[in-house]
Amino acid sequence: MNIGKRTAVIVATILVLAACSFLGLEGCGGGDDGRTCSPPPHFTSAPGTTAVVGQQYFYEVHAFHLCDSFLPFPCSDWHAIQLPPGARVDGRFILWTPTPSQANRNFRFKIETERDWCGKTAIQEWTVHVRPVAAFSTSAVGGLSGTAVASTDSGASSTGTPPDTNAPSVPTELSARRISASEVDLAWNGSSDNVAVAGYKLYRDGMYVKSVTGSGLWTGDAGLDFNTQYSYSISAYDFAGNESAQSASIGIRTLEFLPGNVVHWGLSYKGSPGIDWARAIPDVEMDCRVSCKSLGSGSAISQGGGQSLAVQLDGSVLRWWYGSSPDFLLRNVTAVGAGDAHGLAIQSDGTVWGWGSNWDGQLGDGTTNDTRTPIQMLNVSQAAAVAGGFSHSLILKSDGAVWATGGNSLGQLGDGTTNGHTTVIQVPTLSSIIAIAASADQSLALKSDGTVWAWGGTDSSSYHSTPTLVAGISNVIAISQGRGFALAAKADGTVWAWGSNSDGQLGDGTNTDQTVPVQVMGLTNVMTVAAGYDHALALRTDGTVWAWGSNSDGQLGDGTTISKNVPVQVLRLAQVKAIAAGWRQSLALR
Repeated sequence: MNIGKRTAVIVATILVLAACSFLGLEGCGGGDDGRTCSPPPHFTSAPGTTAVVGQQYFYEVHAFHLCDSFLPFPCSDWHAIQLPPGARVDGRFILWTPTPSQANRNFRFKIETERDWCGKTAIQEWTVHVRPVAAFSTSAVGGLSGTAVASTDSGASSTGTPPDTNAPSVPTELSARRISASEVDLAWNGSSDNVAVAGYKLYRDGMYVKSVTGSGLWTGDAGLDFNTQYSYSISAYDFAGNESAQSASIGIRTLEFLPGNVVHWGLSYKGSPGIDWARAIPDVEMDCRVSCKSLGSGSAISQGGGQSLAVQLDGSVLRWWYGSSPDFLLRNVTAVGAGDAHGLAIQSDGTVWGWGSNWDGQLGDGTTNDTRTPIQMLNVSQAAAVAGGFSHSLILKSDGAVWATGGNSLGQLGDGTTNGHTTVIQVPTLSSIIAIAASADQSLALKSDGTVWAWGGTDSSSYHSTPTLVAGISNVIAISQGRGFALAAKADGTVWAWGSNSDGQLGDGTNTDQTVPVQVMGLTNVMTVAAGYDHALALRTDGTVWAWGSNSDGQLGDGTTISKNVPVQVLRLAQVKAIAAGWRQSLALR
C-alpha cells in the first residue's frame, strides 16, 4: 500500500460579506467612492482541521464580497501571511504535503485579501493538526487503526498489513442537464468502498476530463462546442489508487447559438467558485436564447457595473447580474442603458424609466431614493437614447438635444457647473446629436456632422464642465465611453481611442495614456464599438467581434486571461448584430 501517494483535496471557499450596495439596490454613503462597507468583511470557511503525513492537500482559495446579500464580487487578490513549512501558493491554490517530521504538530494557515473598493481587507486563519500515517487494521476491515507507522515522502507500507486492492463500486444513475451552449452539468449516485472513496473521475467521449470529490451534486463541464453531442461516464477511485469500471454512459447535446441569442463572456457567477467564474470563451445566456432582438447599434443590449440588460421580442426588459437568473422589469421598451449601479429604459411612448441607485438623483425623479422597481423620470418625453455613468444619466431626445441628471462633481452634466440635479437639465450648446455615451464621471456625444464632444473628467484637476470638441478626429459614426478612455469608429471602418491605457485599452500596441485619439491597430470594416471599464470591443461588418485591453476575467473572449494591447478576435462568434461591455464582462447579440 503506497500511502505516500494518496491525494486528498480540501476546498476552502472563502466568502467576504460586505454590506456595500454596489449594485444600487440599497444606497451607501461616504467613503472615497461615495460608499462605505459596514460591517467590515469577514470570512466563513471549512478548509479541514486535520492532515495526514504523505498526502497532498489542495486548499482552494476564492475570496469575494457579497454586496447587500445579493451578488458576489471577487476580491482583486489575496496573499498568504503564514503557511506551514513546505506549503506553497500556486495560483488560487495552497499546496501542501506534510512530512514525517511534521507529524503530531499543529500548523497555522493565515491569508489576507487585498483592499476592495470600500477600502476593506479581510483575514482568514485556520489550524491543521498533522497525523502520522495510519496502517490499515487487519482485525477490522474497512476501518483505520490508530497505529502509527514510519513513513517517507515517497511512501511506506506497514509491516504485516496487506495492500488495499479493492476498487470502489461503480457509480450509478448518471444524469446530465444542459446549462448553456458550452456547458453541461452531471450528477450520479455515490460509490462504496471497503475503506473510503477518495473521489470520482469524469470522462467525456471516453477521455478523462477531471477528478472531483463528492457525489449527488451537479458537477459542471464547460468550454464545450455549441450544438454538439457528447457522451459522459463516471468512475470512482479510493485513496490507494484503485479505480472502478466506468459507469453506463449518457449522451447530451449542447445548445445551439441561434439568432436572437445573447452570448456572455468574462466575469460570471454560474458554476462553482474558482471554476467557471471567469469565462474566457463566449457562452449563450440560457434565459435569453431566441428571445432578444437588435434595435440598432447596441440599443437592445447594455452593460454597466455588474448589470446586463436586453430587450426581448415582446418589448420587455430582461435584467441579470453576472450570469445569475434574470428578472423582468418593463414592457413596451425600445432601448436600454446600464449605469454603474442603475438602469434606464425608454418606452415606446418616449418616456424614460429607471431603477437602482439614486444617491445623486441619477434616476431623475426629483429624489435621491433608491428603488428596486422602475420609476418614471420626470419632465422627459420623445427620448431616443439613454446612457448611464457612475451616478449620472444622459438622455438624447428625438430633436437632437441632450439632457442630463444626477451627480455633477466633475461637470459630467455639462451645464457649466459642478452642482448636481435630481431632475433633468438640458446640456447647453449641443444640437444635432445622434449618439450619446457615459461611464464613471464622463460623458460623450456624437453630432450628425461626425464630430465628437466630451465633458466631465477623471479627477478634480482635469475636467470640462461644458461640452468640448475632441480634436484630431472626424467622420465618426459610433462612440463609446469607458472608465477614463473613449472609443470612436470612423466612416472608413477604422477605430480610434484616447485616454487611459494602463491595460492596453487603447489598442495601439502600447500601455501609454493618450490625450488625443490614436488609431487602434489592425482593425478595418468596423461598424460599432463598446467600451468596458478597462477593455474594449469592436464589431466588424462581417459579424465578427474583436477585443483588447484588460482580460483579468476572460472578458476579451480569446480563451485566456492575459491582457492585450492590440485587438484579438473573440472566439466562436459570427453573425453578431450588437455588442456591449461592462465591468470585466462582455455581451454580444446574434
